[in-house]
Amino acid sequence: MSSIYYDLNTQPKDFSELFKLRAKTQTELLNDLGCFVIRNDLPQQDIGKNNYGVVLMDGLPWIGDQHQTAQSIADKLTNNVDHNKLVFKSIRGLPAIVYVTEEHVMFSRCGAPEKTLYYYYEPDNKKFTVTSFSKDLFSKYGNYMRVQENLLYVFNKYNFKMHVEQFKTWNFEQYRNNWDKVYESHEHAVRMCNHPNSLYMLSSGMDSGAIVCAARNINIDHHVCHIITDIEEENAVLNARFRAANDKKHVHMFRAVENSKNPDRKPYKEFMNSKQSSAGSLNNQPFMDSHNQAYEKICKPLGSIKVIQGQGGDSLYGDYGFRGKRTRPSSIFGGVFPANLQEVWKEVMSSNADVKESLDVLWGIRGIAVSFPLMDLDLIQEFLNTTRNLKNSRYKNWLAQYMEDSNYPYTNLKGGWGGYNWKELTDIDQILKEVGDDIIGMNSMG
Repeated sequence: MSSIYYDLNTQPKDFSELFKLRAKTQTELLNDLGCFVIRNDLPQQDIGKNNYGVVLMDGLPWIGDQHQTAQSIADKLTNNVDHNKLVFKSIRGLPAIVYVTEEHVMFSRCGAPEKTLYYYYEPDNKKFTVTSFSKDLFSKYGNYMRVQENLLYVFNKYNFKMHVEQFKTWNFEQYRNNWDKVYESHEHAVRMCNHPNSLYMLSSGMDSGAIVCAARNINIDHHVCHIITDIEEENAVLNARFRAANDKKHVHMFRAVENSKNPDRKPYKEFMNSKQSSAGSLNNQPFMDSHNQAYEKICKPLGSIKVIQGQGGDSLYGDYGFRGKRTRPSSIFGGVFPANLQEVWKEVMSSNADVKESLDVLWGIRGIAVSFPLMDLDLIQEFLNTTRNLKNSRYKNWLAQYMEDSNYPYTNLKGGWGGYNWKELTDIDQILKEVGDDIIGMNSMG
């Protein structure tokens, strides 16, 4: 995790608390290209140089089958804009990246809403800055703009013109009548998202289940964690998933509780207030405090630098609905994937962007990167190319079929389609009892 900052001339006298919390080490570089600042304890990961310019990066991306650092990406870049666009568009893993040469600044969030990245652009006053957090722009200029998902920006430093184009151009032909390519891309995304001692967040839902199922299928040594909240879970499925873990010592569970001494509350609330998020659940105290608990009790002892979560599945593969029945106002087409997907897909991709960005910030406060394999661009493309019949014949059909084919426990009752009934909240102690004392006793956190 890193905070990045680039300005044509100067840096702020001080940075926001969120900018500084991502790491203890700050690297500054001032040269003829401008002012660069990166906040990261592993600067070799997120700052790279070549004969033409400097790369700043926030994230753990890959190209093909190879994980990338800022330096390895810098080694692929030149001073040719068209070539550099192709390199940018080959990057997966959804990092935020900035590349500065003598003539241009290229920057992007690489396809989807995950990383925070903002910029200020005022050609009349010859001002340009791009950075991780809006507050660092607002305190300097009194304004800022959000870097939009799935866009690639090219700023010309000589004439102060900005060119913007699509990062990923989607193919909306719905012709393939099997899930083979989807499964292949899913397992590739999970493999590339994984780093040593990665922590996989697990519930009884389909999204996190399909991810952990893939990790098991491709023999990734991994830890799973379930945070007990007031969200209704299918305890029999959750219990079966715990028991399916290859190593029970890699199963962790704890109860989300409020902690008024949690130091993450203030900076995270500040970020949420700046976004004026409508996602109220992201602001509740147990939600904030549980991530601090997970860091202190699991990530820190394990030395984890990566958390893997299932966000994206509800909107991308289910649209919060099925056969016209909408379960949330954010459902765009009632779960009936239409023939004209191109008309709605931009809205689908940006759905619940607040959730992904907020999780990135919440984990990033502790220097932990978060990945969402279900939002992998190649996986999404393969899903788009399947037939409407495959997409619409069952709720989140490919996720269910993947787990069914793998003999992995799953249900669609958790907010799903066994009638889609939200049950009365189960007592937390009853959840602990139902999932099994032998599992709880190993790595439960109270």
